Amino acid sequence: MLKNYLTTAIRNLTRYKLYTSINVLGLAIGLACGILISLYIQQEFAVNRFHTLGDRIYKVVRKERSNTQTRYGYGTSGALGPALAETLPEVETTVRIWQWGVSAHQGEREGAFRIALVDDNFLDVFDFPLLKGDPKTAFRTPYSAVITSDMAQHLFGDADPMGQTFSIDNISFPGDYTVTGIAKPPNPSSDLYFHMLSTTIPAAEETQQVWTTWRPTQSWRPVQTFVLLKAGQNSEIPTAKMQAVFKQHMGDEIAAKNTYHLQPLHRVYLYGEADFNPTVSSRMQQIYLLAAIGLIVAVIACVNFTNLTAARAIIRKREVGMRKVVGAQRTQLMVQFLTESLLLTCIALLIALGLVEMFLPLFNEFVGGDLHLNAAVIATGLPMVLALTLAVGLLSGCYPAFFLSAFRPVMALKSSAFSASGSTWLRKGLVVFQFGMSILLVICTSVVYQQLRFIETKDMGFARDHIVSVRIFLPDAKRESDLQKRLAARHQTVKQVFLEHPNILSASALRFDITGFGGAPRLIWPDGDRTKEQTLRINEVDDAFFETFEIPVLRGRAFSAAVASDASQAIILNETAARLLGWEDDPIGKQIVTSEFQNQIFSVIGVVKDYHSSSLREEIAPMGFVYNWNRFYTMALRIRPENTAQTLSFIETQWKRFVPYAPFSYVFLDEIMDWIYFNERRTGKMLGVFSLLAIFVACLGLFGLTAFMVQRRTKEIGVRKVLGAPTSHLVMLLSREFLFLVFLANAIAWPVAYYMMHKWLSGFAYQVGLNAWLFVTSAILVLLIAFGTVSIQATRAAWSNPIDTLRHE
Repeated sequence: MLKNYLTTAIRNLTRYKLYTSINVLGLAIGLACGILISLYIQQEFAVNRFHTLGDRIYKVVRKERSNTQTRYGYGTSGALGPALAETLPEVETTVRIWQWGVSAHQGEREGAFRIALVDDNFLDVFDFPLLKGDPKTAFRTPYSAVITSDMAQHLFGDADPMGQTFSIDNISFPGDYTVTGIAKPPNPSSDLYFHMLSTTIPAAEETQQVWTTWRPTQSWRPVQTFVLLKAGQNSEIPTAKMQAVFKQHMGDEIAAKNTYHLQPLHRVYLYGEADFNPTVSSRMQQIYLLAAIGLIVAVIACVNFTNLTAARAIIRKREVGMRKVVGAQRTQLMVQFLTESLLLTCIALLIALGLVEMFLPLFNEFVGGDLHLNAAVIATGLPMVLALTLAVGLLSGCYPAFFLSAFRPVMALKSSAFSASGSTWLRKGLVVFQFGMSILLVICTSVVYQQLRFIETKDMGFARDHIVSVRIFLPDAKRESDLQKRLAARHQTVKQVFLEHPNILSASALRFDITGFGGAPRLIWPDGDRTKEQTLRINEVDDAFFETFEIPVLRGRAFSAAVASDASQAIILNETAARLLGWEDDPIGKQIVTSEFQNQIFSVIGVVKDYHSSSLREEIAPMGFVYNWNRFYTMALRIRPENTAQTLSFIETQWKRFVPYAPFSYVFLDEIMDWIYFNERRTGKMLGVFSLLAIFVACLGLFGLTAFMVQRRTKEIGVRKVLGAPTSHLVMLLSREFLFLVFLANAIAWPVAYYMMHKWLSGFAYQVGLNAWLFVTSAILVLLIAFGTVSIQATRAAWSNPIDTLRHE
């Protein structure tokens, strides 16, 4: 019996090749989109979720308040972890992690790696199984190190690294380390990413203080603290008790402005700060968006499949009648239709898997992922994919199976003119849904594209073209503890060496890149008045900073290397900071005390024009600039656009001259800005691609439905042509019904798109408006595409010979 069903199904599918091809192709594209996005979401949800004790691990989050803003961060005093473990009975243990970039070498091999200083129970709490070595003894001796397999390959090649030593030249983590274990590299997206683990606290004074003491007056707290609660404990109890511990060790004044929270480990990566500050975007929002896009395309494909299957089934009423006359039961007819539907979906699934494998590298570029369609992934996702395939096949086959199998033989054989008003309205509703979703994606794509164009073309307030950022002072700062011996102490000399090249127009030494972070938040007190506490983002820059980035000085003057006091007593404000402090009229000479420089007093010597130091999601922040050369990390070089390769070669040569022990690296300022808006660019690309796919699939369905409609009205077309109807009249006659449905789809999609895009744009302090022309243009575009699709079949029917059409029946 099953063989008969399959034989009949194959015969019917091959008989109507056009409809079969449209059905299979549309569904395959929809399933492929769904599978690709499911793979990405599966990868994102896997981050930090593989730890056995993960449901009891929490990360400490610090909430810091000032008069003007609230900040969240994961940095804590190193003494916090042991204090919580000793004080709170709900806590089983705590783990501290201090991740830091270092330069390591072994013989002639060297490279930049991320070291993680951890407590000796790190491998007991977190699941990082060792490929080599014993986790119970890996940290037994001082300067033992567990390194990842990629670090081992880089430093030792194919040799066995176990028991071998390598050296780190860094003022915070200096020493010769012995390899006692090899670990699999962690996920780079995880906040637990590292190349090397060590429990040895180096003798460096600063490292000892950071790791073991409370730091009430320091804003730099690189230690992250994780808490493992005892089984069955509620995180709300220790969260409430942590404040008492904090107050005991840090004092009432600090405790009044700081609060600790516990964030579940499995939410850290996906939700981040958004758990505590709803206005901040999170990775989870991106996942929701991608899931919605994938679902829309997959549903459009499934709706398209169901619509065409139902439409084709209607014209098979004679076949149903004949089968019933010769004794076929209703159950047999239902199984026959369901078999055909399931066979189609299985074919579509195989093609979808081929499409996924073909386009996976391109998709990885879109999402910045490392997805693979291997046996393990297929085995994991196979039940879900098969369930989806089965559901699509059954749902699309249910209508013809239940509806047509119920025909009476006499009704089925009586006349070719058959009407099913219910099926007609169903098909129309499905067409409206398909194009409504397509229009929604088109509008969203247009808004995202316009916002990205706005970001690219908006005046940021500084020169951003052809500027190279070279962190030439950072490697030396990590090696040399004596400030006077650091390369930054000779920054003027270093600048002059770079300026010798005719293609380098200007050079400036600074701490933070001008955009992205822009400056570290610091507490300040105008005129030393603690009741007027504010927060400024402060960046350390030299005397050429404002000239290099073409930022106008509105009042006073810029820094000068000739004025010795500028290096220790001067500060420059931006317009927003001057307004915040109420010094718009006369800021020059006003004094500011900061928490960062041992309550040092700075005098305002100038005010510069506002510029966007962070992304356009945020309003321009109040900023201050100080000439503190011992914190210079970066050299910004403005170069000519010609002969870029030659200029970069010269920059590399000078790098090797000053810091020969560090690998050369550079980045263009516009690349930094691209990275800042990576999520938005990725969203725009994804929306664009999937919008085209959604429209293509919807048009496939429209093409098939038009062909079906033309076939049913073949005789009517012939009669109209005999009576003199022109081709244009016939085309409009056959097109207007579908065009009306597309108009209706626009009316439904517009409000939804407006709400979604208004909410998305609200995440930007500076944004494009949602004008009516954008919606109208999207509607016209989709209408033209739909009309073109319908017109192909309609024109073909209108040009046919009326004699042939009248012979159709």
